[in-house]
Amino acid sequence: MSGEHRIRHRARRISAIAWIALALLAGSHAACTPSAEDCHDLMPVEAGPAVPAHTPPGTRGCKAVQEGVTIQVEAVRRNLRWERGRVWVDGIETPENDLPSALAAARARHAASTLGAKTGQALRNLKDTARSFRNGFRGQQQPSSPPPAPDKPPQSPQQPPPQQP
Repeated sequence: MSGEHRIRHRARRISAIAWIALALLAGSHAACTPSAEDCHDLMPVEAGPAVPAHTPPGTRGCKAVQEGVTIQVEAVRRNLRWERGRVWVDGIETPENDLPSALAAARARHAASTLGAKTGQALRNLKDTARSFRNGFRGQQQPSSPPPAPDKPPQSPQQPPPQQP
């Protein structure tokens, strides 16, 4: 082999290796976040649509909302598939064996806050209604007192004076 032939052969080999490395890099970049289907499979409970999202500590993972409760799961890459890591319920890390009670507690907190908000709104509405009612009376003119009684008794309709002969 001539020297020029060797150089061309090496250049082709390096070019091929560069393309393979680029393809692997692009493929691994696409695999950095789990897909929506992976997220659905990673969720520990049946929840609404699961989407890729960052977890509270900033790692990659998935997020779903069930009855107002946010459930987040860390996605851990093991070989060529995703596995479930840590789990958070409304931002609080929860062990998987304690998940049902954590979900029940979060639902109760949401129900209490919703009830409190509704009660507060009803109280504000009641106060507004009372204020409007009170202001309505203040804005109306008070009935004026009846006109004073005349000094003389009212005269009966006059009869024509008797005629004189």
